[in-house]
Amino acid sequence: MCKKLLEKLRKTFWTSYLIVINQIIDWFKAKSNKIEEKNNAGKFIQSSLSPKILKGIELERIMPYIKRIHDGVKNPDVTNIALMGSYGSGKST
Repeated sequence: MCKKLLEKLRKTFWTSYLIVINQIIDWFKAKSNKIEEKNNAGKFIQSSLSPKILKGIELERIMPYIKRIHDGVKNPDVTNIALMGSYGSGKST
């Protein structure tokens, strides 16, 4: 009887211990995430570099550039077109 009781207490102890450890880990993760969010506040975070379909205001904003590229491609006298832009702006896309 005493062995069974000790074994049950041991299991209860370790179960409780693991629950507390997991709660502590979760607390540290939450603190870490808050610190990371605070550090990244107001900073540029890189967005996806994959192509996207532009609509509305985004399309209107770049339409003058699209027209110039189109004119350059259609003009037989133009033999070279240079594209400039920052890293990840979609030059090769």
